[in-house]
Amino acid sequence: MIGDSLIKAFESYFSKYKKADKTSVIAYCESEFGFKKDGRSVYMDPSNQYRVRFSYSASGTFSNVVLSLSTVLKIDYSPLIVAVIHPNFYELMLCNSTFIEKVSHSSKNLTEQKIRGSFLGSNIIKTWNGIENTPDNFDELFAFHQLIPVEENIARIVEATNGIVSTRKPFRVDKDIYRVIKSALEIPLNAKYSALWQSIKRELDNRTCNRRSEIVLVASREDTNVNIRGNAIEQLITRGKNKHSLGDVEFTVGGLSAAVDIKSVRENKASCPKLYNVDKFLKSLSRLRHHFIYFVFINEQGGIVTNLVNVLDKEMIELTRIQHHWAGRLSRGVTQLDGKFHNLVAGNWQTTYSFDRAKDFVDHLIAVE
Repeated sequence: MIGDSLIKAFESYFSKYKKADKTSVIAYCESEFGFKKDGRSVYMDPSNQYRVRFSYSASGTFSNVVLSLSTVLKIDYSPLIVAVIHPNFYELMLCNSTFIEKVSHSSKNLTEQKIRGSFLGSNIIKTWNGIENTPDNFDELFAFHQLIPVEENIARIVEATNGIVSTRKPFRVDKDIYRVIKSALEIPLNAKYSALWQSIKRELDNRTCNRRSEIVLVASREDTNVNIRGNAIEQLITRGKNKHSLGDVEFTVGGLSAAVDIKSVRENKASCPKLYNVDKFLKSLSRLRHHFIYFVFINEQGGIVTNLVNVLDKEMIELTRIQHHWAGRLSRGVTQLDGKFHNLVAGNWQTTYSFDRAKDFVDHLIAVE
């Protein structure tokens, strides 16, 4: 879980000392738990999984200046936690750009092109899309953060700060684009698509087989959070690249193109994987690009089962949940896979693609504006 080592450090500190101050806590985290300074304002945890900004508040509220927006954006690819030290307790919140409401300090002339100003503790979003910004939810929240383009976060923050309405809009689907999208939905019914699926599955299965022992070793580690494990397995299969775009790897076979997102799943472990940014997905469909999920299921005995599933497969659609992060005005939001998806990686699974169901679902995505 993101923040585990930080929680252990705080619990250890408060078990030994009755009162806390910022200097003493930071020194304790450095000497006893291996946190190291990373730049002027933040610290890196000993396993290099996340960064921490330490702040202090003598009262029960927290309205101090936390960080400059420019600093956040430089390290926004990594989980960023603000650790608020109170005399008798502590609180932790994610403060990546997705969880910043606005910039309240030195924000004059802030625009999407000129990043300036700092945010306060009171500017951190405490509940995001119904999910509390607390350590128990850090893994889930950061997974959603990874789906949201930084440009959209900047536009939202600028508008909330200065009242400047962003020119950014959800991907526009006019009649011509819709016609192309509809034709893309018909492609899975022809033979060329079958060749595309088989070619991608064969290539990714070969890569997985060649790195099987390494994949199992990474999956078995309990000292890293689910995002770190997933990214490490993804890198083994994609040969060292984490794109964090619509797909982790792209293929072109017989004139058809596809983006493939790799999701590793451990047996008996709860998981609700992030899927895709809705606007990016619609734009990809308008370019006749298909989107698959390549599931890598690792059982407790070290066996691996894989499957390649179109995100518009009927069963996938039923398990897809849309998360709206700004009431859909700047973006249609992101999607997440329901936790009851393990049937998709069963050895006897068969595709259930339906043009009518896919079209209905895409129509629903388009309508989310």
